[in-house]
Amino acid sequence: MTLRARMALTLALLAAVTAIAVASVGYRATSGRLNQAIDSSLSDYSLRLANDPFVAQRICGAFTRPPGVGIPDDNHPDDNLRADGAVVTFIAQRMRPEPGRRGRQGGQVPVGLSIQCINTAGAVIFTGAGGTLPVEDADRAVASGMVKEVHIHTATVDGTRTQIRTVPVEGLGAVQVARSLNENDAVLGSLLRRYVLIAVGATLLAAVAGLLLARRTARPIVALTNAAERIASSGDLSITLDQGTQGGDETNRLAHAFATMLDALRRSRDQQSRLVQDAGHELRTPLTSLRTNVSLLQRADLPEEKRAQILTSLREELVELTDLTNELVALAANASDTEAFQSVDLGALVARGIERCERRTGRTITSQLTTCHLDAQPTALARVIDNLLGNAAKFTPPDSPVEINTTTDDVSTTMTVRDHGNGVEQADLDLVFERFYRATSARTLPGSGLGLAIVHDTVATHGGTVTVANHPDGGAIVTVILPNHH
Repeated sequence: MTLRARMALTLALLAAVTAIAVASVGYRATSGRLNQAIDSSLSDYSLRLANDPFVAQRICGAFTRPPGVGIPDDNHPDDNLRADGAVVTFIAQRMRPEPGRRGRQGGQVPVGLSIQCINTAGAVIFTGAGGTLPVEDADRAVASGMVKEVHIHTATVDGTRTQIRTVPVEGLGAVQVARSLNENDAVLGSLLRRYVLIAVGATLLAAVAGLLLARRTARPIVALTNAAERIASSGDLSITLDQGTQGGDETNRLAHAFATMLDALRRSRDQQSRLVQDAGHELRTPLTSLRTNVSLLQRADLPEEKRAQILTSLREELVELTDLTNELVALAANASDTEAFQSVDLGALVARGIERCERRTGRTITSQLTTCHLDAQPTALARVIDNLLGNAAKFTPPDSPVEINTTTDDVSTTMTVRDHGNGVEQADLDLVFERFYRATSARTLPGSGLGLAIVHDTVATHGGTVTVANHPDGGAIVTVILPNHH
């Protein structure tokens, strides 16, 4: 399942769960209020009948008499009325509205209300116009006096769900009052159908909205996935992507990070390819010379003086080849250096670099150093110092010193290295940091043309700048500016 489908399905499920929860709460609340209204109605009428001693004696007592015996009316004690009509009339008269009460109309049994009386033996002694109500064991227990509590239950009467309330009449039996639940069921059924339609509509709407939102949200991710798959299958890093915004949402940040990473990989591959090509070109010359000299040494008629010259040349070429190999390794290591940045004192690093250079070259190096703390890679920065000092010593006459100074402020640290040579030709100033580039005046001197290239790449990694210029008093001066905080 795709990410877009999962997002749409998740939103649809959330909408469905929310709609079902709201519908359930609403349905239960409505059902509870309707049932409460019915309970209140049945309780009111049944308790008024059961708690009125005169009513109880007249009704329940009358039906213990032999059939045909009349029930005296409250207003006409001498009139004999038939049982089926007299009880209903009698109940209606006794249940006239009390002063100040609203609701029922005097002389009428409420519409939809059924009344039934049972004696202590559980036998039905009167049934109103609503039809015979079912009598359960629990109802008989109430009528016999074994249970003093009201019994409420639901039964089906003539195909209609009916709620029945059985109230005890002390010593005489019980009164059953019932009301049909058809109206409630109709209201709840209509409400349930509406809730179902609302839930289905909300779920479909959420699914559509989720799908549209997922398409919009996942579009950068889909583009990144397709690009990553093409790169993995073809190895082609020239694919261009939308850069996104670094400060946007997560998908834009992901697109920006991926595009930045792709650019870094592209540059790294280009640098590796260029390094291999340049290294191959530069290594070809000393290797050819070594092979030629070895072939000459194999000649039996080679004079000893010539053999000694060739051996000396071989030694020099091996030294040059070794230096070139070391610088190539340093350049490759610098391109993929993962050394951690830490707080270092540039002045202390320069002091140690001066000791190394004086020991290797025997040259005099003058310095003005200050304590300069900055975030840097110590090993890489030491390599920069060694390359600059070695390069300056190579171009400085033996009787002249090499100068190196450091200064710092709140933002950056500056290091300058000056030689006392002939300086740099104007045409070469913009090319001295190119790999394997050697000025015409320097081609007779040892070196590979990689020292300043390593310096440039390392300084760039530290977020700084490096420039070379001719000093007004002669010689060249290299200026390195590094930020104090990486």
